[in-house]
Amino acid sequence: MKLRTVITAAVIFGLLTAVFVYTYLNNLKKSMDHGEKVKVVVAKQDLQARTLITAAMVEEVERPKEFVHAQAFSDLKEAVGQLTLIPVVSGEELLKSQVVRPGETRQGLAYRVPVGKRAVAVAVNEVSGVGGMLKPGDRVDVVATVDLTDGKGGDKKTYTVVSLQDIEVLAVGTNLQETSPGGKGDGASSDTKKTESKTVTLAVTVEQARPLVIAAERGAIRLMLRSPADQSKVSTSPFELHDLLQVN
Repeated sequence: MKLRTVITAAVIFGLLTAVFVYTYLNNLKKSMDHGEKVKVVVAKQDLQARTLITAAMVEEVERPKEFVHAQAFSDLKEAVGQLTLIPVVSGEELLKSQVVRPGETRQGLAYRVPVGKRAVAVAVNEVSGVGGMLKPGDRVDVVATVDLTDGKGGDKKTYTVVSLQDIEVLAVGTNLQETSPGGKGDGASSDTKKTESKTVTLAVTVEQARPLVIAAERGAIRLMLRSPADQSKVSTSPFELHDLLQVN
């Protein structure tokens, strides 16, 4: 008798649970159908970390406003061109906290490198590194000095040339932190304090990397700091030692 009572109670409880779940889901569906909907950007496919998002990878869909995450993208154009920091599952809303714009983040050097550029480190000292005053975000010209001899075993000649102009500084030593408008970055010292870093990392194209590397390996380079307001480029020719006699 007791067993029959237990079974009957279990059946009734199961039926009540099923009715409750059905009612809840039905009400939820009605709420979703009749509630205000907004556009949201979702992934059309699984996206791995460090994926550059293209228009083919995401799409705009409409979802109930009350269920959309506050950081979700609503405009497809804003999402395209972003770089994922973590994996994103197909159908998942794309959140602003999950992506970064290449070249506009402090997440690490790889994320700081602009698209189409490469990060190349060069050795510097206090003199060649502008007195230790360089900061990430500065722009510099690269002056290279090399010794050359002609193919006939002639005299060695020293040439100096401005090999690269208006190059962005990505890092100074291991510091990726740009100086804030107030003169300090996160944990950084004042804008006028020297650093003791022995390397400076520059953002260059593949074509620009070749003269930069060969000058660093076979000669000497010096960095010239540019004004933030000066983006001009000057046409110059190689300068020889005897040209000093012709300088006014």
